[in-house]
Amino acid sequence: MKQFLFIALLASCLCSFSAAPKVSLKDDIVTMDGTPVFKFERIKIPFLLGYSNYFIKDLQDKKIAFAKYQSNYYELTFIESGLKAEIDMVYKPLALAKYLITYDLVQDGKITDESIEEFVLIIGQRFSQRYNGSSTIIINNTEPSPAPKNGVNISIGH
Repeated sequence: MKQFLFIALLASCLCSFSAAPKVSLKDDIVTMDGTPVFKFERIKIPFLLGYSNYFIKDLQDKKIAFAKYQSNYYELTFIESGLKAEIDMVYKPLALAKYLITYDLVQDGKITDESIEEFVLIIGQRFSQRYNGSSTIIINNTEPSPAPKNGVNISIGH
């Protein structure tokens, strides 16, 4: 019985791992399960070592989106629609590609207007809303502070 449970658990783990698409990046072309899906064009940012902006292009080199590095996130602007989304900071293009695929920007091996709208609706702009929507509260304590006491106060027996 224990062997059967172990084999069933092992089989379910293997099935769950095989369901996720295999994403790879070679020569700026992102492939999903061996099929080319889109391209990255890396644009290094001067004075920020290790950080880059990216153009996301279809396989015919048409620009779909621009991923602009912000202080701790990427702002993704879709070229044709002007829609924007903000994604968590990722440090490698492969991680960015996996992020885009995980959140269904690529559907049936293609990036469509419907998938862009759905992606923007789900991801949103939580970083700029947090930073731009915050307000600073200044507390002005107008109560006078107690007058300083002169002399020495000695308490014995308490």
